[in-house]
Amino acid sequence: MRSAYDRVATLDEVLRRAGELSAKTLVLDVEPLVAYWDSGQEALDQGVEAVLARARELPGVQVVCFATNSFRRPSVPLAGDGVRTVYLVSAGKPLRTEYYRTFPRPGW
Repeated sequence: MRSAYDRVATLDEVLRRAGELSAKTLVLDVEPLVAYWDSGQEALDQGVEAVLARARELPGVQVVCFATNSFRRPSVPLAGDGVRTVYLVSAGKPLRTEYYRTFPRPGW
């Protein structure tokens, strides 16, 4: 069975669509949505915090997962403030669903 596919490219589009779907779980690709591939640590930290601040505004979101194939990580622990926050390095994209099975459904 094939599911519908929505092509969204910007953080605004992702969050708008997630709100429309009443998503409980957001799995976001770090590069380039949160920080560009060749950016430094400061850009990654700022991007993660900016995305978390915006995602917390969506009603019903329980988990925000940042997925990346790289090994870089945020320099400070992630504070979800009521939202479970996960940063998954070496995620093995394209998407491998076994990492996300414990997250609430529906996911985005």
